[in-house]
Amino acid sequence: MRHKHKGLIIPLLITVFGLLALLLAACGEMDSVSIVPVANAAAATTAPATQPGSVFDSLPPTATAVVAPTATPEPARTALPTVTPLPPTATPTATPVPPTPTRVPPTPTKAPPTATPKPDAAQAAANGGKWIDVNLTTQKLVAYEGKTPVVSGLISSGTANHKTVTGDFNIYLKYEKQDMTGGEGAEYYNLPDVPYVMYFFQDYGIHGAYWHHNWGHVMSHGCVNTPVDMAKTLYYWAPMGTPVHVHY
Repeated sequence: MRHKHKGLIIPLLITVFGLLALLLAACGEMDSVSIVPVANAAAATTAPATQPGSVFDSLPPTATAVVAPTATPEPARTALPTVTPLPPTATPTATPVPPTPTRVPPTPTKAPPTATPKPDAAQAAANGGKWIDVNLTTQKLVAYEGKTPVVSGLISSGTANHKTVTGDFNIYLKYEKQDMTGGEGAEYYNLPDVPYVMYFFQDYGIHGAYWHHNWGHVMSHGCVNTPVDMAKTLYYWAPMGTPVHVHY
């Protein structure tokens, strides 16, 4: 029996030393590698047991540390706001407004002054007023106050081609002197400073004539010509509005 126990001690010692060597080797490798993947450790723990007698044939594989790359987190993408295009704003166009016409009052046309109705020769004669009678048949002029003659004398009235107007009128305009022109061709005349002019209708008047002495005969272009002295007396005697009665 003692011989049998001596034969078992040697193999046991060898086995113990082998295990110690394996442990030392394993510890040395663990000191050199700081990170051992869990998967390799699990594989080492789950590796099939070595067959008896192969402990010295092979050592367990050295675990290689694999450093998994660290994924850099990408920043979250912020969704850009969707820009909805606005329709173009129409620029208001100013509508031209026609200017309001300013009413300009019409310029009144100056009408010739309307003569205040004057009494005719008959009324003046009846009321004792002044009036002048011109007889184209006798070529004579008589000035009256009422029915009393004040001034009288021969005249020269218009010719057959320039007859003196007839009717009842009133003196409406007076000039002490006035230049007179008119007529055409052989009948043209230019008379400066015609004295003591008294108009009774349009351009018909009583005035003095210094260019002829043919009294009692027709001579003029329509006016009633008198001697200058007679014309002067009538001019200062007869006021504006004095009735003038012209007849045949």
